[in-house]
Amino acid sequence: MAAAIAIADEITAAGLRLAGVRTIVAEAAEVPQAFEEACRSAPLVLVTAELARYVPRPRLAAALAGIEPLVAVIPDIEERSIAADLGAELRRALGVSE
Repeated sequence: MAAAIAIADEITAAGLRLAGVRTIVAEAAEVPQAFEEACRSAPLVLVTAELARYVPRPRLAAALAGIEPLVAVIPDIEERSIAADLGAELRRALGVSE
């Protein structure tokens, strides 16, 4: 079992592999299946924001809210899509945004 698996584009995956992370490079149509495989195989799953768009929204939300495996959406190396700022979203939802 890998300590962490990342689903990412080729460039981001190359950098993560240097850090010892097992990576899956997937096309848009392959992302949902790759995500499920990663969730079954590792205690930590990283997915770039660009590719997270292809995971069904309810499934991604459930995975992010779950405890095991830990799932995080990260920016890719080129920051084409930025992960949501959960703190800002929470403050906005509570009506205390700046």
